[in-house]
Amino acid sequence: RNASAALSSLYARRAPRPASSPPRHEEKASAAAAAAERDAAGRLRRGRYDRAEFGVLDLGGGGATGGCRGPPSASRVVLAIGIISAPGNLAHRMAIRRTWLSSSALAALPVEVAHRFFVGLDLSKAAHGEDADGSQVAGSGEATREAAREALSSMALVASEGVTFGDVAVLDLEDHYLSTPKKVVALFKWGVERCGAYWVLRANDDVYLRVAPTLELLMAHPPANLAMGLFIDGASMHVPRPEMYNDTQEGLYERTKSWTFTRADYPSNAVPTFPQGNALVLTRDLAAEVAQVADQPWLRLMADDVLVALVLRRFRPYELVARADYEFHGTYTACNDASLWHFNIHPEHMYDLWHNWLLRQPPCRGITRFCCG
Repeated sequence: RNASAALSSLYARRAPRPASSPPRHEEKASAAAAAAERDAAGRLRRGRYDRAEFGVLDLGGGGATGGCRGPPSASRVVLAIGIISAPGNLAHRMAIRRTWLSSSALAALPVEVAHRFFVGLDLSKAAHGEDADGSQVAGSGEATREAAREALSSMALVASEGVTFGDVAVLDLEDHYLSTPKKVVALFKWGVERCGAYWVLRANDDVYLRVAPTLELLMAHPPANLAMGLFIDGASMHVPRPEMYNDTQEGLYERTKSWTFTRADYPSNAVPTFPQGNALVLTRDLAAEVAQVADQPWLRLMADDVLVALVLRRFRPYELVARADYEFHGTYTACNDASLWHFNIHPEHMYDLWHNWLLRQPPCRGITRFCCG
């Protein structure tokens, strides 16, 4: 009986795997992916201790997302695209990955393009609430632990996404609208110092960009001292002050998600002409100037499109106008076939535009207006 039991046990170990079980190579791949996710989450936890305020923990990789992993001098990236996003904006990121930055769209381009989604994670909340194994840190209050659990949950999701798609870059900061300037400075540092790209494009995650004609327009000009975008005449703008609205800066931000400036923030009554912040492109030399803001702690951060214009004003860059669908007032934006860029749009409209491109139809066929990015 003992021999029979031993043979049965041996057979059980050597028996063919059930059809429902995954092949060993799939198990190995799954285990490798899980290990990569744990490593990414660990890097996120550890990263807060050894990065400067504008530092980026790059969860990106090679392949379709482009390089930017080795020395910039060895990079073949010509256009680096940094997209400002937030941890909860997964639907926007997925729409972009499946449409204008899909592998088929990138494969059709004449040069190598790299991209990253820039998100903020307040890693200190996780560090002060729970350890890596989920155990509570002594002395943490319930509110702190709840914030920590939320931070750890976001961290795990972002780490998993970064491993899966290889195109996420994380900054150690609380993610909200007022942190956008820090993301933008980090974005230009990444494009110049990590990618060595000739052009660095900054975009929001609720835009649809036609990268091929954008590149065609850029390549018609020398890659120096050039800014591309939808330019807003500074003379047509007034500097928004909190007192104009009988509210505080914080109150106005909570109500309107808009920037206002005290005299200490911005003493002048005039702003320079600036490329509207939904999307803009800078040549490498100008992108490097914006990247240097990280080393200028005396410079007050403000609405990033105005900040970029102030930094570049002394260089008098050539202004290359990109036609874009953008409505200054109101919710809805018309769709124009001649536009290179479409701003403030819902992910569903990205799929509509992409579907028309695949069918070789006019870009705005069946789309009268955009709404609600």
